[in-house]
Amino acid sequence: WGHYWTWDPKETWAFITWLGYLVYLHHKYNHKEKKPLQSFIIVGIAFVLLLICWFGVNYLPTAQMSVHTYSG
Repeated sequence: WGHYWTWDPKETWAFITWLGYLVYLHHKYNHKEKKPLQSFIIVGIAFVLLLICWFGVNYLPTAQMSVHTYSG
């Protein structure tokens, strides 16, 4: 509880997820030409990153000592 950022697996994957959606927003608003397939692919990748962050990180060996493990 004493650290702002500890490079914990949950924190790191949450940051990667944020970056994925940031790339999507950047692509959506800075490319004026219509490219719906590229936007769909980017948001699909960002969603997969979200699923990894939500479900998959808990199975990593380093996640067992995480600050964000709430089960006993």
